[in-house]
Amino acid sequence: MKRKSSIWLLVAALVSVFALSACGENNKESASSSPAASAGSSATTSETNANDDRKVLDLSMALWEVNDWNGDAYGKFFQDKFKINMKTIQLSWNEWTNQLNTLAAAQDLPNYIATYGFNFQYNDQGLLRSIPDDMMAKYPELKKMIDGSVYASAVNEMLGGYYYIPRPESLTGLFKAQKTYVYYRQDWMKNVGITKVPETVEEYYQLLKAFKEKDPDQNGLDDTVGLTIVGTNKDAYPLFPMFGIDPSKWVKEDGKWIPGYMSSLNIEPLKYYQKLFREKLLDPEFLQLSYNDAISRLAQGKAGSMHRDGDSAWLNNTFKAFKEANANTDPMEALAILPPLKKDENSAPSVKQDISDGGTMISANTSDEQLDRLLEMLNWMLTDEGQRVKFYGLEGVDFKVEDGKVTRLVDDEELNKKYPSKNPISFMNDWSIDVDEGVSTVKASVIPQEYIALSTTAREQYNAAARQDNLIANLIVTPAKMELAINWVDSFAQIIGGKEDAETAFKKLTEEWATKKGVNKAIEEVTAEANKRGL
Repeated sequence: MKRKSSIWLLVAALVSVFALSACGENNKESASSSPAASAGSSATTSETNANDDRKVLDLSMALWEVNDWNGDAYGKFFQDKFKINMKTIQLSWNEWTNQLNTLAAAQDLPNYIATYGFNFQYNDQGLLRSIPDDMMAKYPELKKMIDGSVYASAVNEMLGGYYYIPRPESLTGLFKAQKTYVYYRQDWMKNVGITKVPETVEEYYQLLKAFKEKDPDQNGLDDTVGLTIVGTNKDAYPLFPMFGIDPSKWVKEDGKWIPGYMSSLNIEPLKYYQKLFREKLLDPEFLQLSYNDAISRLAQGKAGSMHRDGDSAWLNNTFKAFKEANANTDPMEALAILPPLKKDENSAPSVKQDISDGGTMISANTSDEQLDRLLEMLNWMLTDEGQRVKFYGLEGVDFKVEDGKVTRLVDDEELNKKYPSKNPISFMNDWSIDVDEGVSTVKASVIPQEYIALSTTAREQYNAAARQDNLIANLIVTPAKMELAINWVDSFAQIIGGKEDAETAFKKLTEEWATKKGVNKAIEEVTAEANKRGL
């Protein structure tokens, strides 16, 4: 079903943080046996296709870092198994949107289109197609993944059909909330005499103050700060939702839908961060730091707390950096993660809702026959058999299955060198974070179990505190909304590190955005459309 042409243009892609390390950590696993695999072994490609007299279909795809499928045996395996000839278009992480727009303008979009955020403009122009319900019903693994995605379900509900195939980080839907957690030095907390783990933002402030003023490393020098962050990164400010606002989402206030960054609820957290900066509790170089810089500050005893991703892969990287800098100190004894904080004793913990908007669109020039073959492949890749090939390479060559147990013949490092096409093909459906989190039924995590346990506890605490924002309202796109070009992260960071008090600076900033940047018009249009939908 095609969406009717309307004034609604390009979707504003919901911000999502992509961390390649979340799917790359397990590349360090050595050749070994897998803890779980379905009984039996898959047939070879020649055996599988011996009685397959279907014609070979031409398919095309655009995906990040994808390589020629004819360049190695791995890519050829997929083409032989599903009787396809795959033309690949390699997308650049820096230019992928421009690349797709160029293809769209030429009416030359490939069948499979990787993206972040569904492109409603393409759909309005008749460039995309949906998956028929009866075809979707043939592929239960794929349908389960689509129906389990909050973002894809919202898009498909808006358009009245299966238009978007998600590419989640986790196939099991592990993350409902932000993965940016609050790390802190629990050994320093003991050194400064604080025995109660902070539960409110005020108690956290007192902890940071002690990290700055009470010589937490006991070296007799005034050489520490309370908090280090990457100030220009959108995930640097996880405390905003704890004050009751998510600046990255549209929210309803006084009967109008407004960008979260326009809400006066931002004033209080801006004051809080500015206070940290002015009292030198916040790293004075927070606007210039990279993630590696921030980790170094924490690992080398320059900062007592850090805001950073805390899923198992990121936590493992952080703890490894700490161990390298402190060979005689166990990271589990020195570092910990705070549970979600409350604004005050009368409030409940609140954190940002995690919305994974990565996925795949299907071009309108894809025939039913081509689409069916593509879905067959994507669905197979979600089965245990497909997952083994995804992680371990080709059966009988790179791994073998005996009595339901996988034995690896080639490790990840060698596998990736051997098959340049493997990783991009492997990530066509998902980013495999379940492996790092220790919940994959096919491949074991190489991350220490105690690290996974710590990350899991934090994830469960943050999931329980996730805000429930209206995703449909956030998907609404209008001409004026499309014209918005506001970098609220940089603007808020400048307020935090600026000389003008936060409240005055915020009011000046939002007044300018409202009148000179087109926000008022966007609010008017989005509110009108939301009202039509009864939101």
